Amino acid sequence: MSAMDILEYDHRIITAACALASEFADTLATEGQGATGTLRRLTGFFHTFVDDCHCLKEERVLFALLLKRRMSLFLGPITALTNEHQKSRLLMNRVQSLLDGQATVTGATTLTIAGLLNDYVNLELEHLRKESESLFPMVDEMLSTAQLEPLTDEFLRIEQEALHGEPVEQYVRRLRQ
Repeated sequence: MSAMDILEYDHRIITAACALASEFADTLATEGQGATGTLRRLTGFFHTFVDDCHCLKEERVLFALLLKRRMSLFLGPITALTNEHQKSRLLMNRVQSLLDGQATVTGATTLTIAGLLNDYVNLELEHLRKESESLFPMVDEMLSTAQLEPLTDEFLRIEQEALHGEPVEQYVRRLRQ
């Protein structure tokens, strides 16, 4: 699997997790309560897999390579995408802070969390679309397979570290439990 294949695979996993988060947000909004266990799994996934794994692959490895190669064409998109990573982190941190200390999510908190989850999902899906449709084709066009090859090992190292050696598929399966 190439470095760009790994990022696209991550996108499919993140998209599936966003669908779960959207379903959970709908449940919160319609039923007025929700299980904190599910919400904790979702926030844990978004913090660990999206932030500590996927975003690091992009920010510390791919974006760094593009900037190192003085591809100023990428400066604008990289800045915008990095800012979106930060906005996503802030939204998930807000969800986490509302969740801390809660045995169940009820009352006004449910609507706030549902709104934050929907904002996160919308931002994340639009962000992934920009990367897949704009950034990744530009990278494929401007960098050779040989130039991208070293990224694969670094991406796999980041995955191993972020997921504590757990295979991605197993980690994702736990999210759905």
